[in-house]
Amino acid sequence: MENESENVSGRRRFVRKVLGAAALGGIAGLLLGERLDRVSAAPVDGAIPFYASGSETTDDTYFHWNDTDHRLGIGTNSPDATLDARTESGTAVRATSTTGIGVWAHSDSDSGLIGESNSHAAIRGYSKESYGVQGQSDNSFGVKGESLNSDGVNGFSATSCGVIGVTETGVGTAGHAHGSGIGVAGHSNGNGAGVYGDSVNGPGVMV
Repeated sequence: MENESENVSGRRRFVRKVLGAAALGGIAGLLLGERLDRVSAAPVDGAIPFYASGSETTDDTYFHWNDTDHRLGIGTNSPDATLDARTESGTAVRATSTTGIGVWAHSDSDSGLIGESNSHAAIRGYSKESYGVQGQSDNSFGVKGESLNSDGVNGFSATSCGVIGVTETGVGTAGHAHGSGIGVAGHSNGNGAGVYGDSVNGPGVMV
């Protein structure tokens, strides 16, 4: 009788183990299936995963990493610079700092800062105590802005220079307006210069 009771108990333990394993396997399968559903069946090189509505997804057209050239594209999957941000409307990049520099660009061989726009200021900067727009390059444009219908470069400062460009061999500040805008516009309400350009061999400011 004891042997039969032990056999029944053993069978029950075995059944519980099988059912438990099946349950765990089902949970693992559900979790794995959910994970696989979140990942594209054919991942795109450079697509950056992010979460939207609690699910992992990608949008390579607007968020892309070029691992070959080490470039990040926002609004494009063909970035032409280390950080390439594009938009069809509104502001592509906005940088704000309470006590530091909103945007600081430096290059040894190419342009420090380039902006292009069809209808608004290509580059616009504002500062209460320092430079509205500042760019530095050793061999090309310190600051370059090009716009079809607005200001090429627009800088405003309450106490310092509206626009400053520094370069060794190129152009300190260059602004081009093809329409009714201003090539370079600099405003200063304090003791600084509206536009200041410094160059060793080329024009400090060219419009």
